Amino acid sequence: MLGTFYQKIWLHPTLHIRFHDLRHTSATLLISQGEHIKVVQERLRHKSMITTADTYAHVLQETHKKAAESFKKPF
Repeated sequence: MLGTFYQKIWLHPTLHIRFHDLRHTSATLLISQGEHIKVVQERLRHKSMITTADTYAHVLQETHKKAAESFKKPF
């Protein structure tokens, strides 16, 4: 898979995407879609959830704002 990724990037030299960028994007999307931080931590193979939470705190804050907004909507 990694070889195919780099082959496609090589064919499009204007794209400057690192494999690590895809990893970060994947984690950001999972968190923003409501996936539990423990699941994201395990997928990223971080040693603890604190590392994941600290790294993606900006996404977690946005997720909390969305949750708070959902309480404002009438049932």
